[in-house]
Amino acid sequence: MLIIDIKTGNPTKTHQYQLCAYKNLVENGDSNINFDEENHIYTSNSGQILPSVTHVLQLIQKWDYKNDFYADRGTYIHKCCYAAMQGKLDFDAIEPEILQYVENWLKFLDEKGLNYKPYNNNCKIEQKYWHEKYNYAGTIDIQYPLKSEKTELWLVYLQPDSHKVEKVKYTDQLFNDFLCILRTYKLREGT
Repeated sequence: MLIIDIKTGNPTKTHQYQLCAYKNLVENGDSNINFDEENHIYTSNSGQILPSVTHVLQLIQKWDYKNDFYADRGTYIHKCCYAAMQGKLDFDAIEPEILQYVENWLKFLDEKGLNYKPYNNNCKIEQKYWHEKYNYAGTIDIQYPLKSEKTELWLVYLQPDSHKVEKVKYTDQLFNDFLCILRTYKLREGT
C-alpha cells in the first residue's frame, strides 16, 4: 500500500506525524465513519465526535484554517488533481495558476509510474477512517495498491513550478509522539 498526502505549502515535521497517524488509521482503523464536510467534524456511528489528525497537530504547528483563500485554494487543487486522475477534469476551465499544480501532480504520477489512465479503481481517493482504540479520525488523500506488502508513506509537495517527494519512514517513535500530542489535545479539549 502506498499512502500519499498532497501538500501545497512548505514541509514541516508535523507532516511526518500526520502520515504515521494515517498509516495507523489505514492498518487498524475503520472506514465506517460520518463526516460533516462543512464543519469538518468526524463522528463515529455512535455519535462520538472524533478529533482529526490535522486539528490535533495544530497544537504544535499553527495552520491558518481561518484563511479562506489558502484553505479554499488547497481544497480546489486537491479536487482538481483527483478529477484529473479520474479523467473528469476540464483542463481548459482551470485557472493557469491552479493548472500548474495539477500538471505537476500528473508529472509526479508519470515519473513514479503510478498508473492512473484509465482511472485505477483500486486506488482510493479521500478515504476517511477512524481509530476506535485511540479515538481519532482522518482523511487519506490517496491510497495506491502496491505489489509488495510493505506500506510506503509519501509526502508530495506541489508548487506551481515543481514538485518534491519526501518518503517518510514510519517509526513507532513518530506514532508515539503523535499519541502524546493527541492525549494533550484531548486534555485541553476536555474529551
